[in-house]
Amino acid sequence: MGRLEKILVNSSMHARGNIKTLEKLFAAVTPEGVGIFLEIGCGAGAVAAWLNEKCGMSGAGTDVDPDQIAEAKKLHGDDGGPRFIEADATDLPFENGEFDMALIMNVLHHIGGWEKALEETERVLKPGGLFYLCDFVLSPAVASVARRLTKKYAVYTPEELADFCGIGFEPVYSEKPSGALLKNFRAVFRKKAWNKSHEGPARGVQVPLDFVQSTRNMS
Repeated sequence: MGRLEKILVNSSMHARGNIKTLEKLFAAVTPEGVGIFLEIGCGAGAVAAWLNEKCGMSGAGTDVDPDQIAEAKKLHGDDGGPRFIEADATDLPFENGEFDMALIMNVLHHIGGWEKALEETERVLKPGGLFYLCDFVLSPAVASVARRLTKKYAVYTPEELADFCGIGFEPVYSEKPSGALLKNFRAVFRKKAWNKSHEGPARGVQVPLDFVQSTRNMS
């Protein structure tokens, strides 16, 4: 992440925007029974601190950038509040099923191995745990061009993102993607229950058609 981009994501305006979005998602899907949360890509820690102070949750925020973690600890402390941990989203340093809830707020497009990051998110969530996901998506036509122009950012369509999440999660809530060129993808998923026939989480069930259809009309 460049210097100017880091200034933007650490701004109070960006933090307020993420919190406002999360409040809306919480109104749609109340995080009942959530005690421990994980925010992946926490930046300077504003959302994690809000979850702790305003929602009474404990948990952790991770970021691959050590400067961001240092800033989060400086602004919000590390004593009695959320833990702030330097960690790669594709290789999280947590046990299976450690968290009740996970969030990725407009960060996934910064992760080249976004599929692995979502797999790790699923792994560290308890069965039935909630996953709140917000990010930017592109129409298929724009995405095909963007993939040729940039290797810095992950590129995906709403269908691709919803379909991949549907492997390990059940869709609970989604909003129709909004925006002009970059469209906002906002959805809530619930981790599928453990499949007793094997040791890993249940896989292979596709996202319901009505959920995927809600991500269309991109033109």
